[in-house]
Amino acid sequence: MKKYITVLTIVTVVSIIVGSVIHLNSCRDNMHFSYNFSSDNDGDSKMGEVFDKDFDNIEIGMALVEVEVKDGDVFKVDYKGKDKYKPVIKSDGDTLVVSNGDRNFPVSSIGAHDENKLTVTIPNGKVFDNAKIESVMADFDIDTLNAKNLDIEVPTGEIEIHNSKGDNLKAEVVKGDLRLEGDFTDLDITAVLGNVEIDLAQDVNKYNVEANSELGSIECGDVKAHGASTSSQNGDLGNIKVECSMGSVKIK
Repeated sequence: MKKYITVLTIVTVVSIIVGSVIHLNSCRDNMHFSYNFSSDNDGDSKMGEVFDKDFDNIEIGMALVEVEVKDGDVFKVDYKGKDKYKPVIKSDGDTLVVSNGDRNFPVSSIGAHDENKLTVTIPNGKVFDNAKIESVMADFDIDTLNAKNLDIEVPTGEIEIHNSKGDNLKAEVVKGDLRLEGDFTDLDITAVLGNVEIDLAQDVNKYNVEANSELGSIECGDVKAHGASTSSQNGDLGNIKVECSMGSVKIK
C-alpha cells in the first residue's frame, strides 16, 4: 500500500511538471506571458503581461493612474493598484494597446491615481511608426519614447516625456502641463489651461517657430514676451507651432 502511494505521488508530481512545461511552451509559442493577482478584501490588484514579440505601434490610454514608461529588454506591462482601474492589455496585430476602458469614472475618484501605478517597458532603441498617449486625470512620466508619429491627448493630467525622438508630434491639452525633451522635427501643440515646455536637442533657431499665448508668457530662445505671438521663419530643420490660451510657453 505504501509503495502504491509512493508511485502515485511520483506520477502526480511528474504530471504536474509535464503539464507546466507544456503550458509554458504554449505561452512561449504565443510569445505571451501573464500574471494576475487580486485581493477581494481591499480591492487591490497586481497584474502584468510580457510580450516576446515586436510591435510597430503603441496606444496607452489611462485614467486615475500614475504611468511610467521606461526602457527594458522586452515589451512588458505591470500594474499595481485598485482593481477597478486596472488596464486591459491587448495585442492587436502589430499594435500594443493598454487602456482602462472608457475612462468615465465618477468625480469622486479624483486623486485616486496616487494609489495606482502602471509601468510600461519598451525594448531599448525601439522606434514606433505610431504612438498615442491619452491621459484623463492621470500623470505620465516617460523616460523615452521614439516614434515617427506621436499623438498626445490630455483632457486632464500631466505629461512629461524625456530623451525622445519623433518626426511628427501633435498634442492637445485641455487642462494640464506638457513637458517635452528630445529631438523632434515637426510639433503642433494646442493647450487651453496649462503650461507647455519644450527642450529641444537642436538649436531652436534652426526651426520655423510660431508660438502664441493669450494669457501667459512666452520664452523662445532669446525672445521673451507676454500675451503675444512670436515667430522665427529662418530655420529649415522643422516646424514648431504652439497655441496656448491660459499658460506659459517655453521653448529652448
